[in-house]
Amino acid sequence: MRSLIEKMPVEKLSDYTIGISKLQNKDYNFFWKGDTSFFETFEDSLVEKGNFEAKLLLRKSEALLHLQLAIKGELELVCDRSLEEFVYPFETEGVQILRFSDHTETLSDEMELIPRGMAEINVAHYIYELIALAVPMKKLHPKFREEENNEDLILVYSTEKKAQETIKEENEPDPRWEELKKLIEKNK
Repeated sequence: MRSLIEKMPVEKLSDYTIGISKLQNKDYNFFWKGDTSFFETFEDSLVEKGNFEAKLLLRKSEALLHLQLAIKGELELVCDRSLEEFVYPFETEGVQILRFSDHTETLSDEMELIPRGMAEINVAHYIYELIALAVPMKKLHPKFREEENNEDLILVYSTEKKAQETIKEENEPDPRWEELKKLIEKNK
């Protein structure tokens, strides 16, 4: 996930800012609704249209912030096969841990170090990235999904003559083995 410190259009996403300096060490719940205007604020977005509801459980302690996100919504995607638009419902969850430190560093996708004196965080990019990860690699219109699930069940038919030729070929010994057998018998 992108670092908190990276630049983003804060004025458009200010609703997703949480003042952490005044929070006590306990659990807090936050809720947001977003629509297409949310996705438009991100450059080169995988998602252009959609809406969502995001719930955040923030656990603050002396050493860290534990962010647990649950997001549910619908995205408008374009089918890879027919280029038709369709609505894709999704649900996703994710965890982000922000440890207080004397410097800023991204340790992994789920853990970052943030300065101890940081007054606020903006969680919009965490929400966006979880939604982007919910987008399927292969975007298929629902009318094609049943076909996709049946791809594993495709049967290949052949004529009986070809099947008999295949059986004959399998029963014939490989000439290389015959030569090897001759060499072994010769050396006995």
